[in-house]
Amino acid sequence: MEVEAHQNSAQALTDQVLRRTGWAEDVTTLWPALTLHRRVRPTPEAPCLYQPNVTVVLSGQKRVVLAVEQFLMTPGHFLLTSANLPVTPQIVEASPNHPFLAVMLMLDLNALAAFLLNHDLPAPSKRPSQRAIALGATSPELLDAFRRLVALLDTPGDLPVLAPLIEQEILYRLLCTPQGERLRDMAAASGHSHRLSRALRWLERHFRDPLNITDLAEHVGMSPSAFHRLFKDITAMSPLQYQKTLRLSEAQRLMLTQDMDAARAAFEVGYVSPSQFSREYRRQFGVSPISHVATLRETD
Repeated sequence: MEVEAHQNSAQALTDQVLRRTGWAEDVTTLWPALTLHRRVRPTPEAPCLYQPNVTVVLSGQKRVVLAVEQFLMTPGHFLLTSANLPVTPQIVEASPNHPFLAVMLMLDLNALAAFLLNHDLPAPSKRPSQRAIALGATSPELLDAFRRLVALLDTPGDLPVLAPLIEQEILYRLLCTPQGERLRDMAAASGHSHRLSRALRWLERHFRDPLNITDLAEHVGMSPSAFHRLFKDITAMSPLQYQKTLRLSEAQRLMLTQDMDAARAAFEVGYVSPSQFSREYRRQFGVSPISHVATLRETD
């Protein structure tokens, strides 16, 4: 019975997403936090910054890499991201007859904190790792909540009233999963994880500037050693690696979208030496900046 309910909920949501995406790849909806995604062929790796969100995969497969860890998103699963993380996603299974389909909902950690304050929810009996990204299994109830949220797009007048209620239901469903503890940690204003989320936001705004770990730790009220340890537990990388990943991702974007050469892109993102930029780019992506950007343009 549970399997049948899950299949019915998944199919109903799939039909909704297919109808609204058509031939488009990424659809921004009337509800800004909600986006729909479709691909008909595999894609190259494309570094980007994931903000807190939950993504439900309905067909096809997508791989998301964080540092050296890989998360394979397949139907029947969701990917939960509870902090700003520089990742490298890639569609690995998609075709015209069997497209990759997914629905993404951005998560507001302030709204989550208010929700937790107003609802006394039991904590999971087993605490997961502190990593701010995790795969979880979808339930019929979670899929149905997403279906109803997507269906509201047909009646825009209902969105301001009903969409926040369905978002709260989705938060509740997530919080009841083993992965929900990550959301609790990042939303708890008194917790170290919440302090780290402030540091991640600071780094996102200031990644071009020289990084002083001691100053950043002091900025969020932690000792340098505790800050460094928690940073790696949550992001799978050190603060310097995090900054470097942000710089390289932004440089790639500038070369692709603004036709910058490698040297200018390097200076724009904070490097003082183009040769250092090229070395770190090759270490990160396995090829030189020029070769990599050329390949990405060919596959676009």
